[in-house]
Amino acid sequence: MMLSLTFGEILYKTPATAYVADQAPGHAQGRCQSLYAGASISGQVLAPPLGAALYAAAPALLWPVCALLAAAAGGAVLAARRLPGPGERARAAGKGPHAETGSPERAPAG
Repeated sequence: MMLSLTFGEILYKTPATAYVADQAPGHAQGRCQSLYAGASISGQVLAPPLGAALYAAAPALLWPVCALLAAAAGGAVLAARRLPGPGERARAAGKGPHAETGSPERAPAG
């Protein structure tokens, strides 16, 4: 189980961090990285006690609730893919990305 957890951390954390860095405006990269790290860590800290409390209260509900949360997370990811990327709103308005963030557009990392 620990090997599976470790490989999952290795495979998701690095690309996810790079993705957040690519999507963040130049002037807010540190803030976006901090928000991402906070959300990631809070999920790992809060999930075990919340899961244990649910299991203690209603053992039969643990996996259905996990499945519903996973489906909701997948739906949120699919919905977020439809949002405009960095600079797309400015391009649609006829302005370059520098008008939006105050810095020129940069190539994606990774």
